[in-house]
Amino acid sequence: MQNTTNKADDKLLEAIYESDVELFKEALKEGANINGVVSEEQDEEFDFQEGESYLSTALDIALSPLAYIPYDKKGFDKQKYESNHAKAFEILNALKALNPDESKADFKAKDRLESILETRDMELYDDPAVYGYADFEEEMSEEEWISEDPIKEYLESFEKSLES
Repeated sequence: MQNTTNKADDKLLEAIYESDVELFKEALKEGANINGVVSEEQDEEFDFQEGESYLSTALDIALSPLAYIPYDKKGFDKQKYESNHAKAFEILNALKALNPDESKADFKAKDRLESILETRDMELYDDPAVYGYADFEEEMSEEEWISEDPIKEYLESFEKSLES
């Protein structure tokens, strides 16, 4: 099968995957297609979903770790998370600001966000003790605890920014 991407597109996806802001800038200067989708070759190299938009991959790198983060009485420290993933967020925000067209993508950023939220829900339901429920079980039911998950609220805050 022939390679369906160019080197700038490969560089763009590598920059997203590695949260490398300088490489991201280089890829854009070299003409990377921000409207592109992950090719079969890129899927094999970077383990993203073939047909997924580049915006979706950037969102995945910045937000997917949240599906597995516990929280306790101290809550969720959004600033600390964003600081620890600053380069991924810089790339995500820069790409969002460029307003890529995801119409050719089979899997868009909004789909990725829904997938992360679904994974978060499954993790909380499957093993609440691992995610911090023990700190709350005296005060609220498991259902209440899940419905008040600050990480889900944070993830949901991205939905409006992804609406076209």
